[in-house]
Amino acid sequence: NAVNQVISGIDCGPSTGACTATYGNNAVVRLKASPIAGYNFGAWTNCTAVANFPTICETTMSAAKTVSASYTIQKYTVSVGKTGSGTVASSPTGISCGTTCSFAFNYGASVTLTATAASGFTFTGWSGASDSSGTSGIAACTTATTCSFTIGLNNLSISATFTGVQTLTVTKATGGNITASKAGFNGAQINCGTLGSVCSATFLNGNNVVLTALAATGYTFAGWGTTPCDTGTGLPANQCQLTFNANKTAAATFTANKYDLILTKFSGTGASTGSVTSSPTGISCAATCPSQTAQFSFGASVTLTAAASSSAVFAGWSGACSGTAATCTFTIKATDSDPNANAVVAKFLVKYALTVKKTNPSYGTVTSSPTGINCGTACTSQSANFGATQVIALTVAYTATYVGRTPVWSSNCTVTNNICYVTISQATTVNVTL
Repeated sequence: NAVNQVISGIDCGPSTGACTATYGNNAVVRLKASPIAGYNFGAWTNCTAVANFPTICETTMSAAKTVSASYTIQKYTVSVGKTGSGTVASSPTGISCGTTCSFAFNYGASVTLTATAASGFTFTGWSGASDSSGTSGIAACTTATTCSFTIGLNNLSISATFTGVQTLTVTKATGGNITASKAGFNGAQINCGTLGSVCSATFLNGNNVVLTALAATGYTFAGWGTTPCDTGTGLPANQCQLTFNANKTAAATFTANKYDLILTKFSGTGASTGSVTSSPTGISCAATCPSQTAQFSFGASVTLTAAASSSAVFAGWSGACSGTAATCTFTIKATDSDPNANAVVAKFLVKYALTVKKTNPSYGTVTSSPTGINCGTACTSQSANFGATQVIALTVAYTATYVGRTPVWSSNCTVTNNICYVTISQATTVNVTL
């Protein structure tokens, strides 16, 4: 602020200038006060204000005098408006909105407003003010929860927007996956089911989100159940649009496809008869049944049980089942790319007896593969039933006293590494000398 002598002599600025001058006795000195921007003239001390011109004063010099002018800083009002639920507070203190939503701050003051959302809301931005108001820095206030500026030469109005936040919870289902067309405002991207485990996200009031349900291999999308999908959207059945005005839950259902289990009985050389049944029920193929097909749900665990007829032996499984045990358990697969993924062959063969006779029986034991013969050191002869065309391996295990001896097999054996291999097509006897 400045004080100037109307004629000459004093020119006292806000920080520099001539603030002292010498005048003659009885000289009448007139001073004028000029406030700078942001300040108002207050009053004179030791100088008489001129009527109707309070910023001008006169004094008669009869001695050395000290005259002073006082100024008051101007104040400008910051008014805060709100949309939604939340509070805005200022630093320095003054605004607590809440209840106090406007306050007059000194010109040039640095002010920071901080927006705090209420439960169920989020702060989404400032609006309604710009640097053109004379307030420096206000244009930078966008979506950050704090807004800092310097008070200019105008009152300021600014609005804080708080938007409701709603939670989407997706139920994780077997047989498929659900994704969302956009991430939640917190960055969470719904990906829930067989491919992911992100099953919850938050969205702003009014957001439109499209959910897409994709069935996994072996399953088919069955519906959205009680999910509150928007109607009339023209979306395909596996998509669901949600408009958020409240918390929402979504769930998709998927049904397991059914696939053929194809059972066939071996019909080659030496084939005989037997029955095959399943658990759960579906296959019930009696002795005279050459093959049977039944449908089971994808992923179902199915146990097949083979029972040979009185003139046959069960020789094993092939295809989706394997091994020689009478039962086989396997899981139903999708057959879209492999029609034989669930195809099983059960092998029943004509039954013949194989008899093993031992010389020097106490020297060791004779066992067979497949199992059947297990002739110990006290055994001189043993019989077991095997199927026609089966290759039976007979092996000698000597006791400790006779380790190193070589067994001598009868001529109907094919011997490799002291093991007798025999294929039977009738009742057969094998002799071995230990």
